[in-house]
Amino acid sequence: MQHAYAIESGSPELAALGRLQSVHHPVAGDLPQIAFPAHLSEDPPVIERPPPLRGEHTREIAREVGLDDTEIERLLTAGVIEETHAQSA
Repeated sequence: MQHAYAIESGSPELAALGRLQSVHHPVAGDLPQIAFPAHLSEDPPVIERPPPLRGEHTREIAREVGLDDTEIERLLTAGVIEETHAQSA
């Protein structure tokens, strides 16, 4: 939890070390993320997409574990699993 708090609070230590970078999320806005730990001069790594929302990939994961659409709908209706749809801001 300390790690997550450091990111969420915009840790001054991480910022001073240049270890934070902002990533735009279409729903949540700008999110601080820990930057890639190595500095590569010729091909610097980039965070190409934001983290998923909770429940954004529910159907894909449920299908991967073998559930069919009927069972997924039943679990969603029962509140056992939840689904979130990402929207562009």
